[in-house]
Amino acid sequence: MSLLVTKGLGMEPGASSPLTGLSATYTASTNNLDIQLSSAAVLAGPALVPSSWSITSTGNPSLTVNSISLISSNTIIRLNVSEARTATYLIQLPIGITQTSDGTSYTTPNPITCNATGTGPVVLLGSSIDAITMDIVFDRPVNQSDASTAANYTSNNGLTISAAVRVTDSVYRLTTSRQVPGTTYTLTIVGIHDAAGNLEP
Repeated sequence: MSLLVTKGLGMEPGASSPLTGLSATYTASTNNLDIQLSSAAVLAGPALVPSSWSITSTGNPSLTVNSISLISSNTIIRLNVSEARTATYLIQLPIGITQTSDGTSYTTPNPITCNATGTGPVVLLGSSIDAITMDIVFDRPVNQSDASTAANYTSNNGLTISAAVRVTDSVYRLTTSRQVPGTTYTLTIVGIHDAAGNLEP
């Protein structure tokens, strides 16, 4: 009598689990994109080169990786990236990510999905220059077409805005009807995006 024994396809006793990615989160305030790994890892070769990383989103500009680091006991890959829009991004991981415990390479998923929520530009300052002009200062460069549209600015107390002209990428000068001394005006600003396409709140 003969007996055929087939070795199982399971993991060897004591073998490590494959290195995988569990999730990715984007923090708009710092432009950090964190990739949570299943265990501690080391980075080498292409994984340390920002241009080796691909972060894309249908209908949106790709994100540029500025820097790469490992945090949280080497279980999180932190990518500092260009500003994201509110969109779903696919992160294509390069080779060179290996598990600390046994040197096995990263397996799946690749790409990793990240749902990012971007933040739009905010006004830092509004100041009257003279009786018929005022400057609006945004916290970042804004879309010139949006910010130069006078209809995107309205005010209370009967003040009207007839023109908006770029001073710098983040400063725009409004031409207004005559401002009354001692009167406080509240501007409402709509429809202005930043360079990444995020809309002001």
